[in-house]
Amino acid sequence: MNRIAALVLVTAIALTACGKSSKSSSAKTAPPTTTTTAPPLTKAEFIAQADPICAKTTADINAVPEPKTTNAEVEAIRTLAGIIKPALAELSALNGAPADVAVLKQHFIDPNQGSLAAAERFLAAVPSANGDETKIKALEDTFGKEADAAQKNSEADDAALKAYGFNDCAKTNE
Repeated sequence: MNRIAALVLVTAIALTACGKSSKSSSAKTAPPTTTTTAPPLTKAEFIAQADPICAKTTADINAVPEPKTTNAEVEAIRTLAGIIKPALAELSALNGAPADVAVLKQHFIDPNQGSLAAAERFLAAVPSANGDETKIKALEDTFGKEADAAQKNSEADDAALKAYGFNDCAKTNE
């Protein structure tokens, strides 16, 4: 389970930029609205907001009991993904400066999105195994290989995050 917890721990939701603009051809136009966006967080603020999210996620994951059966392992992966996905959505929502966001995205979000996608594929495929433990184990093996591939640079990513100033977000291999 520790291997799976580590793989799923480092999953994330990719950062996406959202924005739409539309123009109406209506004769009656509404007065222009001004939206004020907060300036990006400073590097120290960005790290200070990200690290507690990572620390809480790690604590929540460590509280998930070690599974003893195949079914318990499937449920553990489901639970871990349920812990991680919203936490990483919080990280994605932080209003950091482009350079800060880029570091977190490159060394945390992108690799972890690959692991999350592998976990989600695994969880989606489990019902097709119809409870057959051999088939579920094969799915777990595939999940493990895909997650390992997504995390192939995890030690280097952790080192880069630590060098940048992150603490708790740089501890995926400890």
